[in-house]
Amino acid sequence: MRRLHDAATSWKELQRYKSLDELRKTVRIGIDDLRSAYWKAFLLFQTVDISTWIQTLSSSRSAYDSLRVHFLSSKEASDPLSEVISELSVADESLRAEISQDVSRCMPENLYFRQPETQQMLTEILFVFAKLNPDVSYRQGMHELLAPVLWVVERDAIDLGLSSKLLGEDAVIKAMFDADYIEHDSFALFSQLMHSAKNFYEQTTSSGNENPMVIRSKRIVFTFLPQIDPELAFHLKKIDIAPQVFLMRWIRLLFGREFPFDDVLSMWDIIFAEDPSLEIVDHVCLVMLLRVRWELLECDYNSALALLLRYPEPVRNQAQGICIDAVYLRENMHPEAGGYLVLKYTDKPLRLANRPNTPPALQRNITMFSGSVVSTRKGRNLEAFAKDIYERGGKAVRNAVEEVNKKAQEIRDSAPLTLQGPEAVLANRRSGGRGAIAPQSQVAARIKALERRNKQLSKLLEGALNELWDFEKNDHSEDRAK
Repeated sequence: MRRLHDAATSWKELQRYKSLDELRKTVRIGIDDLRSAYWKAFLLFQTVDISTWIQTLSSSRSAYDSLRVHFLSSKEASDPLSEVISELSVADESLRAEISQDVSRCMPENLYFRQPETQQMLTEILFVFAKLNPDVSYRQGMHELLAPVLWVVERDAIDLGLSSKLLGEDAVIKAMFDADYIEHDSFALFSQLMHSAKNFYEQTTSSGNENPMVIRSKRIVFTFLPQIDPELAFHLKKIDIAPQVFLMRWIRLLFGREFPFDDVLSMWDIIFAEDPSLEIVDHVCLVMLLRVRWELLECDYNSALALLLRYPEPVRNQAQGICIDAVYLRENMHPEAGGYLVLKYTDKPLRLANRPNTPPALQRNITMFSGSVVSTRKGRNLEAFAKDIYERGGKAVRNAVEEVNKKAQEIRDSAPLTLQGPEAVLANRRSGGRGAIAPQSQVAARIKALERRNKQLSKLLEGALNELWDFEKNDHSEDRAK
């Protein structure tokens, strides 16, 4: 829980936003305070009009109180329908026992989820949800979606005691984060989350066909992935990976097992802000696959499955970036976007099938210089490399200069220069069609122009060599520092 003063400071910041788009931009940068308010804005309120927030919360809290009374109150044994009620009670107790068993094992490394009060709230919220949604009831994994929600709501809660008297803005803040309604607000957020995530846990589609998660998993790997990385998609199909084996856990738990807890919260920030329908989750999975692309291409079935079920932990702040990249990928489902993300996460470029080859002349120059770089990194000292570059570059400059001088000499020794272009048309008319001979002054001007071009070319090549020298010197210094 938190103090009112701390919440008030962040609350003023929250009031600055005039639209959900502004709120989304802030979420992309990252939020550390009043996370529950952001989640409520995107999932519950769907507006930044704070004047409506308290009314919405009041209605949802009242509704949860009614549901608790209906589903959690005990039945009288003298009821004339006692036999039916008894059967229902047995089913309810079985359901409650199943939920309690999962809750008792939820995030054992986090002491908050080991507390009896926390486990009781988790159990009762899940039980009420299951009774309210008999079509899906409770499925293993739902408790791991509820747990972060409860954590976030409890962390922002304010408890001032029964004697507190608050007016104005402080009263609004207290109502928004009232500690007496932690369970109520957690249920409201969880219900909205499950409105989109319910199909993650359905066993069959409405038509009674294949499991919805199997269909979704196959679509991600065999329909979406080929659009951005055909080679990786082909490889996964070749080694006979069943996408649902790893994607079912990724998606059902919203990546809760694949990333550290704090990273999961920051990922949910982006997911809830960008797409409360959770369709963006498919693209998050695609980005995660691209991030380990090169490792997967070297894997057989067993090693690929081990990699995907023990997904490599990201570096700092990378988890949130994966979700931001998923937003980008959603709008750019093509190989170029896939190649960009592969390069971003692996520093290794993706060779695109339709990319034109490097022109031969340019390739010769690239080979000349890259060969020197490679040989340097294999052990040649920096001085030898510099000498080699200088000799090669100097030779290129000398060859260019000699070529220009040769052309200039040919002009001097050749027959009188004929004009070209628009000048030739006018001169040809004046000479009666016999051809236009350029005067000696124009020949001299052409020679001077070629000489100026010669000097410019020399400067350009010299500058390129200097830049290459500086780059290699810095690169060598960094290698020595390591």
